[in-house]
Amino acid sequence: MKKTFFLLTLFFTSLMGISQEAELGIKEASEATCNCISEMDDTAEESLEEQLQNCFMVGSLLYQLKGIADTIATESQTDSTQTKNYNIEIGGNLPVALQDYLAENCESFKSLSLSPSPGFSNELVQKVTEESCGCIENISTALVLFEKNEKIQDCIVKALVAEDSKNEILSQVEAAQAFYKEVQFQLTAHCEAMENLYFASDSPKANAYSDNPKAIEFYNKGIRADQEDDLKEAIKNYQKAVKIDKDFLFAWDNLGLALRKMDKLEESIEAYKESLRIDPVHSMALMNIGVAYNYIQDFDNAIKYYKILVENYPEDPEGPYGISLVYRNKGDIEQSLRYIFDAYRLYEQAKSPYLADAQRIIESLYADFEDENKVDTFKKIAKEKGMNLKFNN
Repeated sequence: MKKTFFLLTLFFTSLMGISQEAELGIKEASEATCNCISEMDDTAEESLEEQLQNCFMVGSLLYQLKGIADTIATESQTDSTQTKNYNIEIGGNLPVALQDYLAENCESFKSLSLSPSPGFSNELVQKVTEESCGCIENISTALVLFEKNEKIQDCIVKALVAEDSKNEILSQVEAAQAFYKEVQFQLTAHCEAMENLYFASDSPKANAYSDNPKAIEFYNKGIRADQEDDLKEAIKNYQKAVKIDKDFLFAWDNLGLALRKMDKLEESIEAYKESLRIDPVHSMALMNIGVAYNYIQDFDNAIKYYKILVENYPEDPEGPYGISLVYRNKGDIEQSLRYIFDAYRLYEQAKSPYLADAQRIIESLYADFEDENKVDTFKKIAKEKGMNLKFNN
């Protein structure tokens, strides 16, 4: 019997630059989804549509667990006179990479008649992501966070307008929103210029630069080496800069980041401590030292520094986001969820492309709560945080 469905709430994500590891994840997730679809039974208590949604959830969660790509569909309703609530749809999402694989390899999937996706292709997502990333490379790291976010939005919009010559995306509100979120996700996952824009340090502040011309010379050499992905040369020059001027804040910051990229985490932490010696509430150092401590699983110190960040910069989403990751690593999913909801609000308010990361964590945490039979607790915490959830599974 041919199974025909009209699915109103499927949202598809796409994948850029699929690696061998990613291909393995797609194959495994697709095979599990295909097997599930093949076993659907029209005499079962659940409707065929409900069974199909469950199959898609299986594939999507396996895809997430590979660390490849996932998203949740979100729409915000704003009333400037009231407290803002957030509507989040949980589950039922099938990444387009999985859809493509199933369409080629799964006979059961081919027999389904599905409603169309929002109307954009992997190729278009990749083009707009690449053009946006190139534009982001030209954004000054000296801008404040809100200005950076505005510039990134401009880059995405300009790239989309340039590529969407037939207005196939921009003429459809839902498709445009879904496309924009997908490009944001791809930028956070694949655009190094985006990471550098957020984690590099040169916003004007006391002791930021050195008065010593030789220290500045080595610092600039380090910056150039960093831009050319020559981390060893960058580290060598940053070290020379701070040897000449031990209070050169930006040199310590960039040294710490370069060391972290080289997985020299203990040395990276020492560099950030020097930065905090100069400025004990320097946001960039507080964020980065929290990241480094989390990597080495020193969770108490990671939380300590992230909380200092939250106390001094309550509008910065990186504080609660970082604390959420630490609690997740500690196995405390309830605390992790509370903090990621806080981060989600702040990312949304700042119109940050890193909202995609918060979305990814929320969806993944939901799977954790399901595994522990604590979905009611998930819903309770969401309600406490003003999150209106629509569950699609």
